[in-house]
Amino acid sequence: ETAAEGGGGVVGWHYPDEWDNGLPSDVTAATLQATAAPATPPLLSFLTLTNHFYSYAAPLPQGRGMYPVLAQAANVLGFDLYPLQVWCRADAFGHVYESQRELVQLAAGKPTYQWIEAAPMEHCPQPELAPTAQTVRAESWLAIAGGATAIGYFPNGWTEGIDQEITRTDREIQELAPALLAMPVTAQSDQPAIKVSARILNGAVYVIAVNSSNALVPAKIGLPELYDDKLDVYDEHRQVQAAGGAFTDVFEPLQVHVYIAAPQLGKTESAATTSFDRFEEPEPPTEPKPEPGFGPVLP
Repeated sequence: ETAAEGGGGVVGWHYPDEWDNGLPSDVTAATLQATAAPATPPLLSFLTLTNHFYSYAAPLPQGRGMYPVLAQAANVLGFDLYPLQVWCRADAFGHVYESQRELVQLAAGKPTYQWIEAAPMEHCPQPELAPTAQTVRAESWLAIAGGATAIGYFPNGWTEGIDQEITRTDREIQELAPALLAMPVTAQSDQPAIKVSARILNGAVYVIAVNSSNALVPAKIGLPELYDDKLDVYDEHRQVQAAGGAFTDVFEPLQVHVYIAAPQLGKTESAATTSFDRFEEPEPPTEPKPEPGFGPVLP
């Protein structure tokens, strides 16, 4: 039984890591194929890019012309952007979300993934810039909100607290996977720090909202698909009230909320809501990489 059939085995292989670093801007598909032949179906080819495709990041010295060709070469496209450990910034978490959205556009319908910084690297040794369980959780959900369909954690050797958070976050992503992969709809926040996205699955509305800042932020979140009813806050045992296609909530620093509105076709004001709690309780330099740990790939 092969991995493609649900068993063990090889599902695919990686192109050279951060391949964009060593390619000219005017590279062609023929040049790529001569360098590394594509995977043979049903195997998949994966490619991790640097973050230099992102419009906010400084381009590579040779430019950005190689990215459309690279996006066509791989079956699954990913990248790494480490605000704390490469950019040495504690105020740049929002770029995890914004860069992921740009990668989704570049990938043009292909699955995408993002690496999440989970342990210290060599660029930013300040203790206050070390990844924590809180930053790993926030970055993971910022990537998911931005459209990632898989998450990787890098480098390995993280703390016990981060290990516990990775376990929790992975379980939540797997539990919500059908909704996270469902049809997206437009959602907005009145606060730029609160990054949001929404999906609809079987009539239920799922809203992911993440505070990308280190401040307390009250926010109003809206999308036309919301009825005037309560939304369950996933795994928090509470609800928020929607009115006029919007609701308000308060976000602690780097806090994640996932809201779920039950299907409401033919709904009346007296209809009961459904609980959805879990059943269980400057320019970045290039860095050498130890062996990473990879999180769940959404089915």
